[in-house]
Amino acid sequence: MSQCGTYRRMPHPSLYLAGMPCHTPKVFVTVSHVETGETVRQLGPYQNAAAARRALSAFTGQAMTWERTEDTWRTEKYPLAYHVQADSVDES
Repeated sequence: MSQCGTYRRMPHPSLYLAGMPCHTPKVFVTVSHVETGETVRQLGPYQNAAAARRALSAFTGQAMTWERTEDTWRTEKYPLAYHVQADSVDES
């Protein structure tokens, strides 16, 4: 059964996301181990890259400084790195 239009509980108790229509772009935060590069989890979905970046501060418990490459936003809280696919036109 599709989860479109439903409420989904996020991994952190303080983060809840109202379900989005199926046609809404869905952006995830990919969490990986800095040294091994292994993906350890995904957070989301979020409506856009800016929403994903804002939500990560609540998840980590601290403000994060993001760096942007051509197609990805990246930040790190050792031993984990967080990656968000950049929107084509960033609305941050």
